[in-house]
Amino acid sequence: MAPQSEVFRSKIWAAIPLLTLGLGTAMPFAYAAIRFRSRTFALFAGMYGTLGFLYLWLLNATSTSDNWQSAVGAALALATVCAGTGHIWALHQETIEGPGQRIRAGDDPSIRRANDRLRLRKEAHQIAANQPDLARELRIGRPDLPRYFDDGGLVDVNHVPSEILEKMPDIDRGLALRIVETRSIVGRFDSLEDLALVTGVPPQVFDEAQHLFVFR
Repeated sequence: MAPQSEVFRSKIWAAIPLLTLGLGTAMPFAYAAIRFRSRTFALFAGMYGTLGFLYLWLLNATSTSDNWQSAVGAALALATVCAGTGHIWALHQETIEGPGQRIRAGDDPSIRRANDRLRLRKEAHQIAANQPDLARELRIGRPDLPRYFDDGGLVDVNHVPSEILEKMPDIDRGLALRIVETRSIVGRFDSLEDLALVTGVPPQVFDEAQHLFVFR
């Protein structure tokens, strides 16, 4: 459980839009964009920064307090405060706790490495699905071949030798050999379901390994 002082600081962090009357709403998102290297948070930071600049400009466009610019500026100010505060409070438990506990957990090297592997794996899966020629050139899923591209540990079931397959979770040498032998007969597997059906192995056997499979 986080210390009370850290919980308090994280709540202050999330309350910045309210405390700054909306002018500081972009700050937590800009921080999160840098900390998590997130384009989404960068877009939010830009959006709230633009709203803050716009409402200030409208409020100061004229000295008369009853014109439409002032009314629109006041409405934008209120919207920025309310939307920004609600937005950050909705997100800070998951991603933005500023100086709180989750940021420190994110600094753990093991967590950073795991997140990096997940990101690399997701990108490699997308390349394999949408750009097969590029996937072939990058040798995605081929740890048995020399390569420079890091795919996060994916394994191309249709091409790797049994020695690679047997290193995967829940796949022993016997099952690895069975997959390779079946592959040599049928030519290729199109999906996890196809692999399970053709080899006669229950799909649940591959529960631990399926996120590492790629079928090219």
